[in-house]
Amino acid sequence: MSSNISSDSGLQREQSLSPSGNAQLSPTDGKVSESFTGIYPYQPLQSDGHIRLLLLKPPASSSTQDIPVISATLHEVNLSAVGETPCPPYKALSYEWGLPPSNPSDTPAILLDNHPIHIRQNLYDALCSILHNHHRLYGESPLYLWVDALCINQFDNREKGHQVRLMKESYETAEMVIVWLGMGTEHTDEAMKLINLEEEELCRCVAKQSLTSREQYGLRDLLCEATYWKRIWILQEFVLARDYVVLCNRALATKEVFERALKILIIFGSLRPLLWVLRPNGQRTLHDSPVLRIISSLGIRACIHRQRLMTG
Repeated sequence: MSSNISSDSGLQREQSLSPSGNAQLSPTDGKVSESFTGIYPYQPLQSDGHIRLLLLKPPASSSTQDIPVISATLHEVNLSAVGETPCPPYKALSYEWGLPPSNPSDTPAILLDNHPIHIRQNLYDALCSILHNHHRLYGESPLYLWVDALCINQFDNREKGHQVRLMKESYETAEMVIVWLGMGTEHTDEAMKLINLEEEELCRCVAKQSLTSREQYGLRDLLCEATYWKRIWILQEFVLARDYVVLCNRALATKEVFERALKILIIFGSLRPLLWVLRPNGQRTLHDSPVLRIISSLGIRACIHRQRLMTG
């Protein structure tokens, strides 16, 4: 891709980040040594209505071309904010965990309260993209983010069970859900550019059937093949969100832009040909594609919005 997010900073030094001194994290590759366990010392949550929020440190430079080390802190907040310090505005990340690595030590690492913690590649890529887009996502506000893999103690089954029951509320309370579709394919950058076109220009391109092959394949990869849309949690995280943005690689599409583009593609019948591209092996049909889940979710979102207006 022409605009991949890279963690290569060109820095030559390596810094010991483990309290025991046996773990090395290199800013040039974000990897940790085999001796590193990467277990964060979580403190128990003070109340059943509390969650943790990740506070990302914004890049020191105005240029986010290279992010040498991702640094963040964890903060406990009251989700209901009844009689206590209000929960600060935050975003929630909706993403795929992905398969566990064959060698857990050979994974990207971040600094969490100065503890080096290894995380899966897809989450690392998502955090890099969020930092790249932090001005558009947060403006000058603190970069508070709820992400289950880090904000929930994954080694405490009791806490996990309780926090999973709070997940619906965690996503609904977030001022925005960040939908992470991954790094995409060689064509998805073109699709995101197309989606972000002004309405009249997009209508003209679609009506004239002048989409390039890269744009067509990009739309297919983004809307029909992205495994994100097949997740069972999609209705909870995406549909119930107050607001959302879609991120793929470095590209960002707001809720308004994304839904407008999708509706234009539906109106002009441009989605059906994209789906039929998948049929050479005879195994796919129109109803097999997760894009129908997106379309139906837009209707569900509209119903939920009307319900909220009626109930106040």
